[in-house]
Amino acid sequence: MSFIRDIAPGILLFFLGDLATTYYGLMSGFTEQNPIANGAYYAYGFEVLIAAKILFFSLLYLLYKLANKRYWNATARTVSCVGLYITIKNALLVF
Repeated sequence: MSFIRDIAPGILLFFLGDLATTYYGLMSGFTEQNPIANGAYYAYGFEVLIAAKILFFSLLYLLYKLANKRYWNATARTVSCVGLYITIKNALLVF
C-alpha cells in the first residue's frame, strides 16, 4: 500500500483538475460557487485555494497512516470520484 499510488487519481482529478478548471473559470469571469472558497479567494487570492488542497491532502495522508486498508481504499476511491465530478462540472461550465 503506497499513499502516492493509491491517491494518484485523486491528485490528478481533485487537486490538479479542480484547481486548473477553477483557475480558468475565475480568470474568465466566473465566480467560485462554494461560498467559503469564494470568500477566501476574494480575501486572500488563488493561493489560498491551493493551500486548502494541500491541507486536505495532508489530512488524507494522516488518515492513510491511521486507517485500516479497507477503509483507506474506499476513501481514496471516493476522493477520486469527487474529483472527477468536480472537474467535469467545472469544465462543462467554463468551456
